[in-house]
Amino acid sequence: MSLINQALKDIEKKKKAVDVVDEKELTAGLAAPNTHGIGSKKLAIIFLLLLVVIGLAALIYEYLPKKTTSQLASKKITAVVFQEVAKATKFTKQAVGASEETAKTASIATKAETMPQVQIEPVKSMNVPEIEKILNGYSFVSEHQVGLLALQLSGETHYAIEQNEDNTALTITLTTTKFVKKPVDFTANAWIKSLQFNEVGGDTLITVVLQPSVELQKALLVAKPHHELQLGFYNPDADAVKQKMQKVLLPLTSEQQAQLDYQEALTALQNKQIFTAITKLRGILKILPTYMPARETLATVLYRSGSKHEASRVARIGLSQDPDNMILIKLRAHIYVDQGLINSALQLLLQQHPDVNNDPNYYGFIAALYQRLGKYQIAAQIYAQLSQLQPTNATWLVGFGIALEGTGAINAAREAYTNALKYGANMAPALRGYVQDKLQK
Repeated sequence: MSLINQALKDIEKKKKAVDVVDEKELTAGLAAPNTHGIGSKKLAIIFLLLLVVIGLAALIYEYLPKKTTSQLASKKITAVVFQEVAKATKFTKQAVGASEETAKTASIATKAETMPQVQIEPVKSMNVPEIEKILNGYSFVSEHQVGLLALQLSGETHYAIEQNEDNTALTITLTTTKFVKKPVDFTANAWIKSLQFNEVGGDTLITVVLQPSVELQKALLVAKPHHELQLGFYNPDADAVKQKMQKVLLPLTSEQQAQLDYQEALTALQNKQIFTAITKLRGILKILPTYMPARETLATVLYRSGSKHEASRVARIGLSQDPDNMILIKLRAHIYVDQGLINSALQLLLQQHPDVNNDPNYYGFIAALYQRLGKYQIAAQIYAQLSQLQPTNATWLVGFGIALEGTGAINAAREAYTNALKYGANMAPALRGYVQDKLQK
């Protein structure tokens, strides 16, 4: 503005000088007109006015571009250092004027030069939680020396893999990932010994224990045909490990071992190796006392071998484990009979009520005990039902005859004895002789 004021003062001085000249010329002109002089003065005034206009335009042109450049520079700095805009672009307002404008421009340039360089990074979302992913399961396939573990995911997720110092295990972290149902147990193979799945703080941690010499050679997150994190393992000794694993037999469970030994005991019995069978059966009950097939067989073999006291003990323990075991109940009842404890045997049998069609011999045993106790009427009723069920059973016909004879029904008893001889072709000689004696009387 000081330059403009100076130019205006110069124009004012020149104007006054022109006015003086014009006044002299005007006075002189009154005496004698001179048109040529007047035209030259007008041209000089126009020329001076043009110079003033050009000077003003030059000053305006010089001023405006500098101000615009400063504004653009400020906007550019703001865009680059967005996070520090308040600190980096805070400038003080300057007074209008050429010297002040220059100072402002210099100030902006200085601040731009001394401003710390800020590294531009990709814009990150602020406080926006990631969508939770689901680990659906896994699969493992192999070919020759390479094994591929695929972790099946519901969507793309971030993952990190850390390997321990001796390279025998690695930990896979799937961020913001969980499993609805814990994956099934992993079966060891030539590349991986075990997999363990755990959820920690919203992430899934997978611990992979590797076989010796195994290396992780690839980790790739794929999206087609579905999202999977694929881990490729290499084992130069894979074939040897496979063969070794095939040769290793898993230990048998107690029940599996008992079943195996029981078959060997049955084979010994078939070969009439009674002592071997008893020893094997006793060994089974030491391993698994609740294995009933071995207990039933051992009690029966001991009873038939004459070791009735031990047979009773084995049966008693079995009934404490399984009170409804019909084989042990009947065996223990026979032992009572041998000991003369008829009523004890009967009471033991009456505790159970099997279907007569499924076990008619059970009720034949009960009828015989009633008969031995002198309760012929009850015995006769039971034998009558059994004879209707099996009319040709000679043993029951003999029992029926004895019960009828005990009730005084002699003719009915003779008929039962006669039918017993008729159908008893394979009847024991002693029993046949007894029946024949009855019919001869």
